[in-house]
Amino acid sequence: PKYWLFLIFSISLFLRFLGLNQIDNAVFDEIFYPQYGLMYLRGEEFFYAHPPLANYLYSFAIGVYSLLPWTNIESIQTIEFGALNPISYRWLNALLGSLLPLIIYRISFLISKNILFSLLCGFLIAIEGSLIVDSRIALANIFLLTFGFTALYFLLRFYLIEKRTSSLIIASVFMGMAISVKWSGLGFLLVAFFLMGFIALKQERRPDIKHFIYLLFFSALTYSLLFMPDLYLNENYGFLDKHRQILGYHQTMVTENEHPYCSKWFTWPFMLRPVGYYFDSNLVNQSGGIINYFSVFSFLALAWYLSQFLVSDKPINRIMSICLMIVITLSFLYWLPLHMGLSIPDYEFSRRMWFQGWI
Repeated sequence: PKYWLFLIFSISLFLRFLGLNQIDNAVFDEIFYPQYGLMYLRGEEFFYAHPPLANYLYSFAIGVYSLLPWTNIESIQTIEFGALNPISYRWLNALLGSLLPLIIYRISFLISKNILFSLLCGFLIAIEGSLIVDSRIALANIFLLTFGFTALYFLLRFYLIEKRTSSLIIASVFMGMAISVKWSGLGFLLVAFFLMGFIALKQERRPDIKHFIYLLFFSALTYSLLFMPDLYLNENYGFLDKHRQILGYHQTMVTENEHPYCSKWFTWPFMLRPVGYYFDSNLVNQSGGIINYFSVFSFLALAWYLSQFLVSDKPINRIMSICLMIVITLSFLYWLPLHMGLSIPDYEFSRRMWFQGWI
């Protein structure tokens, strides 16, 4: 399987790094995240409506890029954000997004010990459109997913392979990192609690409350420690004041229909309304993102059925599975220009907008 896994990783790298700077300006929320990272490097104060880890990561990405001899960045303190090559703040997304299929492969193998199922999971994640999009643009979603699923991997490793406390602590640290990207990372904490309870029931024993305490304590400790640099650089608010400001912002500033791509939460599983991150005027570049968190779990379920049908004794099941894989691959190639942000004629764009709600 290592050769297949290498191929999947290579596909993932290719799709995420190819033409990473072909859209040569900041798009969508790239005008916030990387710019805040640059402001950290300059020691400038600002207010941000999410926890700070994503901004730190963009500081790191821009700082590392600026050290390369061919970048011609004389001083981080004087360069304007618009003058930065977008690769400087997109490469880290592309790298972590490329690693996500490998993480999902390891999780899948831990819970199934089925190589075919695990490889299918990794492949489906590598070609999933919204994951490609968020790996090619400097948004925080791919950080949240990578840290969240890494936390679940170490949690499963603790329960299914080795009862080492270090694995549980590492899981907790990554969980705290996911929450430190966005509060929506708390969803991974709920999944972790569910897994811990489910594994205990499956093993016909009572859940160990000590494990829950470990997870909560080290997640909260990681989250709190990651706020320290921000509190040092932005001295206007303390830890509690900062959280009141963030909570207040989301309660008062984020309203229904705030932008043209707002959609009701209960429509997300049906993917009725994608998000257009970027368009230009004549030829159309478009990247669209949909609820990545749920797409990963849905592909785990899909891969399981595909793997079972592929080894079925019934020829019809094997044929159905192969046909479905062909349809998935053709669909991936058909919509790939939108996910890659490639220039396409108007009529090609319109041909791919199957429903009015997609535009």
